[in-house]
Amino acid sequence: MKSARPPTGSADAEDGADLAHHSHPQIELKHLRAFLCVAQQLSFRKAAASLGIAQPALTQHIQSLERIVGVRVFERTSRSVVLSQAGELLLLEAELTLAQAERAQAVVQRAERGELGRICVAYAGSTLYSGQLSTMVYQFHRRFPQVNVEVVELSIGEQLDRLSVVGEESRHSLV
Repeated sequence: MKSARPPTGSADAEDGADLAHHSHPQIELKHLRAFLCVAQQLSFRKAAASLGIAQPALTQHIQSLERIVGVRVFERTSRSVVLSQAGELLLLEAELTLAQAERAQAVVQRAERGELGRICVAYAGSTLYSGQLSTMVYQFHRRFPQVNVEVVELSIGEQLDRLSVVGEESRHSLV
C-alpha cells in the first residue's frame, strides 16, 4: 500500500526560515517529537495536550513534516488516526533519532560539568616525592573515569609561561 502524497501549499514561515539556511527544508526534532506523540496517542487532541501545545500548532508540525518527506505519515478520517506505511517505518527512525539527540545533549552537559573530556596536569619534578599527585590523580580518575588525565612534568617557569599564554587566549576570546 503506497502512501498518498501530502497536499502541497504555501510553506509556512517556519519552512521559509529553513529554506534560507538549506537548499530544501529538513526534518527538525520538533517534527519528530510531534510525530512520535501522535503515533503513540493516535489522537491529535491527546497528543497536543500531552505536548502542551494547541492542536492547530501540532497539525501544522505534522503537515510540515509531511511536506518535507513528501508523503503522508498518518491516514486520517473524521474519527481516527492511524500510521501510514511510511509512518510505520518512520516511527522507529524517529525514536532512534530522538534518543540519540538526548544522548548528545547529555554528553555535552557532562563535558561542561567536567565529567567527560581531557585534563592536563603539570607538575614540577619534586612533587612526585610526596605521593600526593598520584593519589589525587587516582582519586580523580575513580570519580570521573571518562576524563582522560594527562600528567606532564614541567618546571615552575614553564608552568607559569603556559598559564600566561592560556590567560592571554582567554582574554582574547572574551573581547
